[in-house]
Amino acid sequence: MSRKDDEITIYAVLIIIGLVVFLLINYFYIIIPIAVIAIVLIMFFINRNKKARHVAKQQLKDKEGIIEKIICGHKVLYIDETHKYYVDGKEVPSITQIVEYFSKQYVWDDYSKVSPEVLRNAANKGTKLHNEIEKFEVSGEKTTSQEFLNYLEIKEKYNFKVLENEQIVVIFCKNKPLAAGRFDMIIELDGKLGVLDVKRTYKMHKEKVSLQLNLYRIAYMQCKVGKNIELLRVVRLRNSIKQFRKIEIDEDFAWKCINEYCSNKSQQKAS
Repeated sequence: MSRKDDEITIYAVLIIIGLVVFLLINYFYIIIPIAVIAIVLIMFFINRNKKARHVAKQQLKDKEGIIEKIICGHKVLYIDETHKYYVDGKEVPSITQIVEYFSKQYVWDDYSKVSPEVLRNAANKGTKLHNEIEKFEVSGEKTTSQEFLNYLEIKEKYNFKVLENEQIVVIFCKNKPLAAGRFDMIIELDGKLGVLDVKRTYKMHKEKVSLQLNLYRIAYMQCKVGKNIELLRVVRLRNSIKQFRKIEIDEDFAWKCINEYCSNKSQQKAS
């Protein structure tokens, strides 16, 4: 090979090396923004998937009627299908169960002679009425059922304001969770806070309702430190019946029942 050919070969190699270096340098400047964009897109899709999973999980919970709350530092779980409450992973009785316990003990009511079908039908109607009232208080949605219209009439007549509805509260006995429940409403009436319960019962057993509302009062004040419930009320709606009743605050009786129930449970565990 001639000297001229050697020079041409050297120049060609230098040109190729130069092109490669040029391409690598430009590729380097191109790959950085591409990599950044790719990372941003990957993070975006990861976050979107996380949000989608969270929404799907929440929708599943809503569909299954599962509610999770942190109350006084305790994780509370309510499953609507089974009507069961769990505090820090342990099942606790509902306030309704405690009321039923004493209702049987004091024989406040007796539905043993009523057929299951009649009881089931009454429960379904009661649930429907509660749902109608809750939807109205949350979103303003109205229905045309007679019992709902009677509720609106009572609310207008007695001029109470609904502050909270269907919220979970926990009763603590000796600083330990004893029971949990969901009250119907916290209202403001004449400048005072009150617990209001909606009933659709054929008969209203005053002692039973009194214990229930007094237990909700204690639970609410334990969970909402600094707030004082000064009145208890019941709205009874059944077909054409529309009543707004006052229930006396009886904290001593409520605590007597709480302590007795707590003591009985402790004895059952010990045995």
